[in-house]
Amino acid sequence: MALKIDQLFKANRGIYGAPKIHHLLLNQGEKVGIKLVQKIMKQLQLKSVVLKKFKPGHSLSDGINRKNLIQNDPKKINKVWATDITYIPTQQGWAYLSTIMDRYTKKVIAWGLGKRMTVELVQRTLNKAIKSQDYPEAVILHSDQGSQYTSLEYEETIKNSGMTHSFSRKGYPYHNASLESWHGHLKREWVYQFKYKDFEEAYQSIFWYIEAFYNSKRLHHCIVIGISFLHLLF
Repeated sequence: MALKIDQLFKANRGIYGAPKIHHLLLNQGEKVGIKLVQKIMKQLQLKSVVLKKFKPGHSLSDGINRKNLIQNDPKKINKVWATDITYIPTQQGWAYLSTIMDRYTKKVIAWGLGKRMTVELVQRTLNKAIKSQDYPEAVILHSDQGSQYTSLEYEETIKNSGMTHSFSRKGYPYHNASLESWHGHLKREWVYQFKYKDFEEAYQSIFWYIEAFYNSKRLHHCIVIGISFLHLLF
């Protein structure tokens, strides 16, 4: 059992902790409890790189000039998208990751990495998302009120695509908490394990995490909890 746990841990680049390793073992037909998995991982000194959950900040700013249209969690795909930009450190300076996530599936449907935080970067990411989802209609796109997202070019693309733009209130990042949290996971699980020499190395690394790992095989917390609950029932 220790060998299997060690292999699963290394196969997933040290990203999975005991709950997800336990879930993978159950999928393989192993009859093992979570406490035993935790014990073996402790003995093998296998510790997930995730440090702590994201806790959105809070600001006293109350300037509101655009509306937050998100009232409830979406029940279908391509109903609500979230978008944001985060910083990726390299030895040659910052790179900027623009991401669009479907709020229902939690899948990253489009992303782009740029050397500058520009309107062109977020515009390119939005066009990729629209094309990858076969030009869906009536999507609500949620973002903060950064200058890139409030630019005339960006708003024009949203309008022409039949989408509606929703905004976080200024100083309230928790309005876009799902994507803020995902960016935090990306950095803690993956980016901070490396010291990227340059933009190209950062791009290749993030490409692997999103396309080869997160979108295709990473276990989402809600899925693990749901399956673990069913396992207890049956």
